[in-house]
Amino acid sequence: MVDEKHPKRKRVRAPHWDYRQAGSYSVTICADNRECLFGSMREGKVELTAIGRSVEEAWRDLPKHYSNIVLDEFVVMPNHFHGILVISDSPYIHHDAGIKRSFGNIEAGSLSSIIRAFKAGVTRNAGGRIWQTGFHEHVIRDENDLCNHRQYIRNNPARWEFDRENPDFVGP
Repeated sequence: MVDEKHPKRKRVRAPHWDYRQAGSYSVTICADNRECLFGSMREGKVELTAIGRSVEEAWRDLPKHYSNIVLDEFVVMPNHFHGILVISDSPYIHHDAGIKRSFGNIEAGSLSSIIRAFKAGVTRNAGGRIWQTGFHEHVIRDENDLCNHRQYIRNNPARWEFDRENPDFVGP
């Protein structure tokens, strides 16, 4: 049942895309209420908090849990995270396989299950709610698209003052 307090969320994934299939994916995950839990900016660089270091460590650890992924460019920002991960077509997934979800139909080995595990690991270490529900993703289409996403991630800290995720942003 949908009520005013808990409206039905809009589906953000492409309806005809199998997010278990091989490909490169760019993801953005925001902190709950866009609070700057992960760090602060100093001279164009992110100074990570303990939670921010936990985010970075959990991301780097993902390939230990999923044998079919490779990490690409990523950055932990004060209140959000950007990363690119590549899912290979290896059928062997030694984490999460066969687990039935109580809400939603998240397939083992899918991008959603990988991000869910990542967020859960950071949350366990932080000891409380730190993530906004869901995440944003983009299926990378070709080498040019990949290069553009890498460049965006690399430049993100230097562009913090213009970032809409920045709580001090005063934009148009």
